Amino acid sequence: MKASEFAIQRDKRYQQVLRRDNARQRARRFAHHLGVLYENWLVRPQWEKLGRALAASGAGRPKLTTCIMTMNSAQRIRPLLQYIRRFSDEIVVGVDSKTTDDTLAACEGLADELFVIQSDALTCNAGLEPLVDRCHGDWVLRLDDDEFPEPHFERLVTGLISTERYTHYKIPRLHLSAIDPLMWIDDGYLYPDYQMRLFRNDKSLLKFPGAVGHLGIECAGSKGRLNSVNLVHLNLAINPRFKREAKLKTYIERLNGEWVHPVNEHALLF
Repeated sequence: MKASEFAIQRDKRYQQVLRRDNARQRARRFAHHLGVLYENWLVRPQWEKLGRALAASGAGRPKLTTCIMTMNSAQRIRPLLQYIRRFSDEIVVGVDSKTTDDTLAACEGLADELFVIQSDALTCNAGLEPLVDRCHGDWVLRLDDDEFPEPHFERLVTGLISTERYTHYKIPRLHLSAIDPLMWIDDGYLYPDYQMRLFRNDKSLLKFPGAVGHLGIECAGSKGRLNSVNLVHLNLAINPRFKREAKLKTYIERLNGEWVHPVNEHALLF
């Protein structure tokens, strides 16, 4: 299967959105660089200090649940769950019922709550609401099974979720393209790829996407934005091109051949 065989509608609308997004991303990337400098100089030390103070005092602090929805990840899920245990008070894993490998067994003993998401949908979005329903922490970090926050997130998270100022945070996502040697995509269209993944566990604030499309959870209220810590995305590094082409084809199929946003093509076939 060749990328040229995809029925992507690169029409006038596609080109307009691509030009608009590229202009926005240039401005966003410049703002991100400034945000990193400001955050590292002033904000991160405060988050770290607050986290240390709460740990030393033994005072009550907000609890964090990390939740993951996964499918066919038996070969990689255990190291991810062991990693996120370092900063999570609770881990919730939902395994898609379409899984054909031993993902469920691989998660046993590492998740506080493990269940099967019964779904026939082509997209995983249908499982987001039942996944969050099983989270008991004050805050929720929602991850895909091929991404993780950088290690220094562990030093920041207590300070982040102890604030009353924000209801949710957007985190930049860094796309790895190779693991050995370590390489990542330094591209204005794919970085910073801000994702809303850290939010208060308050259903009255949350809006969940439907079963069609590739949208995330939305959260009402005041938004914070991290700059100095990334979500590391492994899709380009661990999945060969033919798998990513098949994934893009699935996006097109579930939209009944309708218009596909350029970022989906760009991120999968970079």
